[in-house]
Amino acid sequence: MLFDAVRGAKACVEKLNGTSVMGQVLEVLLDPFGNICKEKFEECTTDKKKESIPPIVKEANQPDVPPETSFGRSKSFSDDMAPHKLSHRVGHPE
Repeated sequence: MLFDAVRGAKACVEKLNGTSVMGQVLEVLLDPFGNICKEKFEECTTDKKKESIPPIVKEANQPDVPPETSFGRSKSFSDDMAPHKLSHRVGHPE
């Protein structure tokens, strides 16, 4: 905002700085030459470098994952669960 008088600008900063509007806390400050606003604009609009994720390195003592596993479950787990499947409906003969 631009003010004609410095007194009005200072009063606005004192009254509005730190107040909450729609759940967001306002940061109101005096910036007579717009330098702080330019810095904040650059900070918000420049592309930030994405941090690269380091590759996963297998340690020497780490066991190999068996080829029959799928999503962390081994065949023995799914074989154990097979007898628990419903083969018939309750009240109906097989």
